[in-house]
This record gives sequence, C-alpha cells and structure tokens, in this order.
Amino acid sequence: MKLTRLNFFRFCLPILLSLAVTARGQNEITIEQQITPGLTPPTPVALEGFTGEVLEALKFDLYVQGYSFVAPDAAQYIRGA
Repeated sequence: MKLTRLNFFRFCLPILLSLAVTARGQNEITIEQQITPGLTPPTPVALEGFTGEVLEALKFDLYVQGYSFVAPDAAQYIRGA
C-alpha cells in the first residue's frame, strides 16, 4: 500500500485526536463545595517556608478567600515553598 498524504491523515488523525483528548482530560480538576456566605466556616490551612512580604501577601489573599491559618497537624491543606 502506497502511503499517500490522504492515507497518512486517515491513519494519524484518529491517533492524534485521542491523544489530545486524553491529555486534556488529565489536567481538569472539579471541586464542588456548597458555600453559604457568612455561615460557612473557613478552611484550615498551614503555610510553611514563606517569610516576610510573601508570607503576608499569601495570608491576606487566602484570608479574603475564606481560609484560616492553623498548625500543620490541624490543617486540611499544607503548602510549603
């Protein structure tokens, strides 16, 4: 069978499409959480390895988003530098 451009695309296109769909699906994460403003408790997190202005900026940004800061053993999430 002679490999023409048309035969090449007929063979490679399905493979490339399946790889693209597979690669795209691996990067998606869906997190659903019911939040009632003013009634939902903050999510406990721990920050390690940050200092100075970086630490203060992270704390402020996370506080505004509804996180509280606790010791690593009490945290739901731990993030280190």
